[in-house]
Amino acid sequence: MKSIALAITTGLLSVVLSAPSYALVAPGNVLCASHHKPLKVRVSFDAAFENGVIITDSATGRVAMTFNNFYGRGAGREWRSGAGTWVSRPGRCYTVRAQHKTGPANPSLPWVESHYQRDGNKLGFEDGADNDYNDAVVRILR
Repeated sequence: MKSIALAITTGLLSVVLSAPSYALVAPGNVLCASHHKPLKVRVSFDAAFENGVIITDSATGRVAMTFNNFYGRGAGREWRSGAGTWVSRPGRCYTVRAQHKTGPANPSLPWVESHYQRDGNKLGFEDGADNDYNDAVVRILR
């Protein structure tokens, strides 16, 4: 099957079409699935500190999925998975954010919002000062 790629940028929204899947990539930390195909994302961690990724439905504000690198090893019950994949509903937009603690899982440590950098279909989050933006990573697979 021949792969076709087309990118349309309007300043507010970039449309990325590539056969056989379609994804709308909004600016910043918002990911949108086309009306025809869901998004599939993979979350990974490379961090000593506790990191969590929260994916919320942009229209409703409801949490769609959560990931935590200490899942099953001290993370709270609000987390649904460790590293792994998640598939969205078609035609929906999702806000992706991450937060971290300044140490391993510990209920007495406060959560801190993580800064992010976007590089195409990858969102990288930072939990410290090394600026590697790989402490939590969200990649759009389709």
